[in-house]
Amino acid sequence: MFNFPSNGGLPGFRVGRPDDVPGFNMNQDGSVGRFAGGPSNDPGDNALQTTALRTGFGSAGTIAPEPSGVVPANCTSAGGLLSCTTPRGRTLRPVPAPEGFPDIAPDKPQYHSYSVPSVLQGAPGSQAMQGVIDNPTPGPGTLNHPATPRGTLNEATPPLDYYAFLGATRFPYGAPLSPVKSYLTQDQDGNPVVMNVTEPGHPLYPGYVARYITPSDQGSTIQNEGEGLGYYQAPERPGWMRDMINNVWQDQSDAIIRRAQEQDRRR
Repeated sequence: MFNFPSNGGLPGFRVGRPDDVPGFNMNQDGSVGRFAGGPSNDPGDNALQTTALRTGFGSAGTIAPEPSGVVPANCTSAGGLLSCTTPRGRTLRPVPAPEGFPDIAPDKPQYHSYSVPSVLQGAPGSQAMQGVIDNPTPGPGTLNHPATPRGTLNEATPPLDYYAFLGATRFPYGAPLSPVKSYLTQDQDGNPVVMNVTEPGHPLYPGYVARYITPSDQGSTIQNEGEGLGYYQAPERPGWMRDMINNVWQDQSDAIIRRAQEQDRRR
């Protein structure tokens, strides 16, 4: 987990159960009040806190516009922490890196990046972001759990593909086909970001997908952008193959926005 500065947090967002995420101040309605500051009993937490503070992140509470300009993409793994700046210019608070996770950069073999914004717009930003936190991957519903600061192990294979594989192989339900860790983190402006990091054994390892909200006059958009070094998404692969993989986020993002729109109409 992160011990962010006491003046920073993600007001109003629910994050797992209180006993799952030590260090959170939970409101009576179960929502997150703010990240707790102060010392931690976990030695690894102190390293996360120190690295996060050095990056100069601000406090959360609003959904900010796109950062001005586009910075060179990079994703480095050092000291057990994964520090990434996305192609659209989101610099993310470090999250724990899987053991052996390599640096991801444009000069690496098979490097690729992609951006898949949701087609639908118009949902309130906070409700759409809560939907992303609650459903961080396109995996089967019961194998897709809310993102948390310490990371939640999830299955990222879309349901139809997942069930088809189980039917063909007779693997038991719950078998990890495309395992990821889903982290709730922040960008350089303090805005919430869900970061899905591939685990060893994932067919697209190593890679990550950052999911966050951007506003516009037409309403909020769910942004899904990622980088990686996986074989199946490399530039040398056929375009249809890369598009099929990248676009798994489209339908799932649109479904989140539809639910947020429906919730807003009921208010």
